[in-house]
Amino acid sequence: MNQLRVRHLLFISLCAAPQVLLGQAASIVGTVVGTVRDGSGAPVLGAEALVEGSALHAHTDVLGRYRIAGVPGVSARIVVRRLGYRPEAVTVAVVAGRENEVNVRLDAVPQSVDAVTIVARAVPLDPRMQGFEERVRLKNGGYFITRSQIARLNAVDALQLLRGVPSLRIGNESRLGRSVKLRGNNCAPLVFLDGFALSAGQFDFESLDAEAIEGIEVYAGFSAVPPALAGARGPSQCGVIAIWGRRHVSSTRRERPPKPTDAARAASRVRAMVAASTAYPAGAVDSEAVLHEASFAPEYPELLVEERITGNVRVEFVVDSTGRILWDTYSVIATTDARFNVSVRDALLRSRFTPAVLAGRPVAQVVQVPVIFEPPDPATGTEASPTGATTRPAADRPG
Repeated sequence: MNQLRVRHLLFISLCAAPQVLLGQAASIVGTVVGTVRDGSGAPVLGAEALVEGSALHAHTDVLGRYRIAGVPGVSARIVVRRLGYRPEAVTVAVVAGRENEVNVRLDAVPQSVDAVTIVARAVPLDPRMQGFEERVRLKNGGYFITRSQIARLNAVDALQLLRGVPSLRIGNESRLGRSVKLRGNNCAPLVFLDGFALSAGQFDFESLDAEAIEGIEVYAGFSAVPPALAGARGPSQCGVIAIWGRRHVSSTRRERPPKPTDAARAASRVRAMVAASTAYPAGAVDSEAVLHEASFAPEYPELLVEERITGNVRVEFVVDSTGRILWDTYSVIATTDARFNVSVRDALLRSRFTPAVLAGRPVAQVVQVPVIFEPPDPATGTEASPTGATTRPAADRPG
């Protein structure tokens, strides 16, 4: 009986031993976590963080975060590196059983494609809009739709912009478009375009592109209509809708790239192409890929101009041996404000490259394009146009 009990205890201790060893192993390792950012404070995608002298490593996600588990609980040297940036190393005393935070800043190295600065161009204030701006400020009986609201609404035409106006009814579609009436009236409102009254009757609001409109003001009753928009007394009894067009309209034509690739997957594809020598870093070719400067002009998003928001965007992709961008390698690797990203991508759709050359033949090359967005100087007392001047600071030019 005693022998049986001894055997039973021995069996239990042997089963428990692996669990004890596992617990001891867990207690002598820790985890290193952190965020990698560039000089502008933007998170960097696809940077490799590794524990020097070991196989432990991880890559940063779109928020610049990384996590390395199983790091021995001793002093460890964390090396962070990425194509296009100078590597950085940080020594950390790893506390076992805990997450040890190591945040790193990477400085970009000069690129063959210079930094592109987009400055929102200042233009004189439009005298046509002074009356409109004053009425918006006073808000005496009218309903107003400003340019900043139009930018946020993402509408296609004037009719979509009017859908939220109180006391406005939109009728069924006819050969003249959908009818619009105000506050129980059975007659169409008087419509003004840039201060000029149109003939009374139904107006096709769907024919006006929202991108071409600077502002709209709506007056449901005659008593609220300002003198400048009164027109003939009879027609304006049915209300007034005044539409003001834009003087500076950016092109809305958009070419569409192939279906976007997940950013982390695109960055991983670039690393794989470099490892397989099917694409080369800038410094590994005889003649680097060249962006035709005149073909690349990102537009400053007008809402961000109005809010005076600056931005830094860095994108990465492979330009193949014919000078085409391989869109399955395209990713935004650092951005201070994601609202600038589409503008950069759309400009690259219309850009042209001369391919890199190695040993006398064109080859694919990894290219990074840094873009800086700057609002106009407020001291000029002017409004801003989203179409900006493009400059390249000498400090960012290699050599």
